[in-house]
Amino acid sequence: MPLERVIAQTRARTLIERMVQDNRLPHALLFWGPPGSGKSAAAIETARWLNCEAGLSGPCGSCESCRQFAALEHPHFMYLLPLPGRALADAESGELSQAGAEELSEILRRKGADPYQKAEMSGAQGILIGQIRALLQWASRKTFSGRPRVALVDQADRLREEAGNALLKLLEEPPPDFILVLTAPSPEDLLPTLRSRCQAVEFDRLAPAVVAAELARRFELDPVAADVAARLSGGDLSRALDFAAQPQQSVQMHDLAINLVRHSLGRN
Repeated sequence: MPLERVIAQTRARTLIERMVQDNRLPHALLFWGPPGSGKSAAAIETARWLNCEAGLSGPCGSCESCRQFAALEHPHFMYLLPLPGRALADAESGELSQAGAEELSEILRRKGADPYQKAEMSGAQGILIGQIRALLQWASRKTFSGRPRVALVDQADRLREEAGNALLKLLEEPPPDFILVLTAPSPEDLLPTLRSRCQAVEFDRLAPAVVAAELARRFELDPVAADVAARLSGGDLSRALDFAAQPQQSVQMHDLAINLVRHSLGRN
């Protein structure tokens, strides 16, 4: 399956797959829906598929291009997320400081290995004008492989005003062989001028049973504890994974599950 790492989301996956297969993928997309529903995962997998060297009906996972996507280090992929001002060495150009570059590299490494991992820096102010200027420069470069450049602006609802206005220029005059994907909780969270230029793809909140099954697959959680974690996460798989990965929280979750079962049995 083309987007096999995207969990559930049959409607969104089908729409994206048809656009790619029919060669009618627009230059700007808005993936919108609740946190942890797979928006950034779908964007990453779509970019991986578009740049795969095998030319199959989905990313092969073994070519050089796919291997580069495993750490999100592909030259045809750029990932923007909200940053704190301290991460930039030059606020105007968007050049990262050494510490900022190292922190971002580690975040992207984890995100490449598992696209449902949270990608965030502590103290992030938003997506800054310097980041968009760096994106504009990157997008203007020519490609020689015939494969498109894909930029993912994650949490585009956190674009600072100046950054949003600069991004509009890219949407109004997109370079050839370039695709921009924005993610946001809702279309209304974006500036109308940005929203109107994007093809919207809706992502549903993941059902608790889907999240619980994924937790049970990845962690040694009993079904009741996995179900509790899924419900506490509110369908946010990224949050549930983060919660379940913490040993202390996993113990608390297990104890909570036992107490809930005891309470339920006591009422019957």
